[in-house]
Amino acid sequence: MLDIALLKLQYEILNKTAKELADDCGLPEDAIQDAVDEGKWKQWWPASIDAEIVAKNALKVEDKDELLVLQSEQFLDRAKRRLAVYTLAKEIYLAQKYMKLESAIVDKAYSIVENIGESDTKAVKELSALYKDMTAKSPISALAALSFCEDEGGMPQVIIRDLSGTK
Repeated sequence: MLDIALLKLQYEILNKTAKELADDCGLPEDAIQDAVDEGKWKQWWPASIDAEIVAKNALKVEDKDELLVLQSEQFLDRAKRRLAVYTLAKEIYLAQKYMKLESAIVDKAYSIVENIGESDTKAVKELSALYKDMTAKSPISALAALSFCEDEGGMPQVIIRDLSGTK
């Protein structure tokens, strides 16, 4: 099943072209381009901005090595921001799908619990562990890993911390 919303995120935030999206999902490029045109999708970080960064830096710095370092740092910074925005947008989009899935699992678990005998402690423990795992990974607990701020230039940033306890 083709997920247009995820294609839109890839087009707008990751700057994938209609051809790249078409190749990824096995559809004709025209079909993807029609979705882009009809939905008025717009890339947030067009390649022209990267070209502007190169041009501005070339005017400021004469040393080619210094210029390369400066441009590399700026491109990496932009890539990190783009990935953070994409991750957040994807999580928001998937939250509704997760909620439907969790609801279906809870409904199924409830019907199973009604049919479990009191002596079946293993099944009760497994269902309890499933419930704890589901609630630990809920979108609300995921918000604890996010913080929002601005960098020195006033650009918005999303900081995602790993709270999993693993290294």
